[in-house]
Amino acid sequence: MSILACNSLLYWFTFIYYYRKDGMCVSTMLWLYYATFSVFGALLMVNDMYFDVMGIPDKAKRLEGLSIEPYVLLYLTFYLFVIPLRRVKMDNLDFSKIGLSHFRLRKLGRICCFFEIIYILIKLYQLYLVSQIGFGVFHDMQKESAGIDAEFFYGGSIGIIIRFLNYIGRFINLVFMPTISMYMIYMFCHKAVSKKEFFWIVGSYFVGKLIVGVVGGSRGMMFFSVMELLIYYFIFKDYVSKNLKRGITRFGLVLCISIILVTLSISIERNDNIGGGNVAVAENILRYLGEMWPNLGLEYWDRVHVHPYGELLYSYLVPSNQDLTVEWFYKTGAHTWWFFTILGRLYFEYSKFLSIVIILFLALIIRKFMSKKTYRLCDMGIIIFIYNFCVGSLFNLTLIDPVTLFSLMALIVLSWILKPKNRYGKTRSLYRNSLHEQLQSTKKLS
Repeated sequence: MSILACNSLLYWFTFIYYYRKDGMCVSTMLWLYYATFSVFGALLMVNDMYFDVMGIPDKAKRLEGLSIEPYVLLYLTFYLFVIPLRRVKMDNLDFSKIGLSHFRLRKLGRICCFFEIIYILIKLYQLYLVSQIGFGVFHDMQKESAGIDAEFFYGGSIGIIIRFLNYIGRFINLVFMPTISMYMIYMFCHKAVSKKEFFWIVGSYFVGKLIVGVVGGSRGMMFFSVMELLIYYFIFKDYVSKNLKRGITRFGLVLCISIILVTLSISIERNDNIGGGNVAVAENILRYLGEMWPNLGLEYWDRVHVHPYGELLYSYLVPSNQDLTVEWFYKTGAHTWWFFTILGRLYFEYSKFLSIVIILFLALIIRKFMSKKTYRLCDMGIIIFIYNFCVGSLFNLTLIDPVTLFSLMALIVLSWILKPKNRYGKTRSLYRNSLHEQLQSTKKLS
């Protein structure tokens, strides 16, 4: 309990320090995020609730082996990842030089918006179908039977067409829309696009991002979607009018309340399926929010002596008839389906030494990429990916599933397409000056 309490205080002190130094920006928000969840981890250790909720019998033996080492290393990991993001602010953005003309980019935004609206309509229909059986029930059905969502959503004569449009919409939402939305918000702050165009393109992206988690009954996906949308607010919040900021705040409150109610509904529904009560619901929610902290020290660190070395992490690359998750649970004695944190997952997979080497390598890549004087539009998709990586690192290593890896490769290609070409030099420099003049006047008005 004392180790996790001190761990939480460390994150809160870091948040307060950088909040006083930088104000509320992207990196400060991440420190607040880590600090808030560290409290849930400490609360789980009150009255040994963690051992009761997780069903761990050898309490005394586990507590004796609890070390402060993994928590110090995890803090240093987050520090190395987050500090480079301190420079992600509006003042350091320059979208005047792009590999496409502004006209073509806005046209691409309209095309993406069209497919995004179709994607939203498909998800709304799926939302109706899922509501008929219950969100929690459908989520459990997905776990028990792989491919059940394909049979449930894409049956019938036109199912293949709907599935294709769904894939197109999902791909656009993951790859194109983050960068295009960042561009539209930037141009809107400079009063270079109409309100109608701005709200249609950005609004379709935000709605499409949020509705996926609701349809799947996934509390985690809803949470990560909200966290991703927050980066836009903290980058541009100082450059929008007070009325718009007030409207965003009100919408955010309504959205948060709605997500909390939906999350509670899903939690109660899923808890009823396993025969729990109201107390179990509260305990399960607390476990969901805070288990990664005690898991790191009590379940994984210095307790795993046989490592898969990527066999489990990237098991989808080598098809197997056996369930490797269960197989490695019996080999290591550690639960392979609990929340690890990025350090815990890398330690479980690759040993202590290699986990530190990999973290240092990832931190070096992030620092190298974020060391630019100004960030252009071609950089923003990767920056958002890095931010999402930092968010997900609290729970696991997010560079795991093929969708994430494919999205990263697609973002790299998009970044190359949007990279400024030399032939735009003089024209874009003049445009940049006018944008910066508008930016200063916009900031004064707000």
